[in-house]
Amino acid sequence: YDFYKYGTKNYMDFFQTVENILLLLAVIYYYYEQIIQVSSLNIFSQSHFWIVTAYFLYFAGTFFLILYISSLSLKEQEQYYVMNYIFTIIRTILLSIAMLIKPEENKNRFKRNLTSNDLA
Repeated sequence: YDFYKYGTKNYMDFFQTVENILLLLAVIYYYYEQIIQVSSLNIFSQSHFWIVTAYFLYFAGTFFLILYISSLSLKEQEQYYVMNYIFTIIRTILLSIAMLIKPEENKNRFKRNLTSNDLA
């Protein structure tokens, strides 16, 4: 709506703020589910934990920057971009950790294939 009404002149901070709030709520719900339903004792060995944590830190770290960016002058905005770069680097490191984690093998699938091959 803002893009249609104002074109590219206006920074669409309202929609980005709503998006950040919804994503932060989804991440908090994910952590809540992980606490309530413990499916694995070592959650740090799962790649989806690192992916969710990476985006949680990124969105939480840049949330207030996005809220106030439209009210700052261009010189002040340049100073706050350093904070955005720091959180982008942290997000990238955590996503790299997620990519390096070896996926867990499904032991039940292996047992089913082993028994079906033994019968043949």
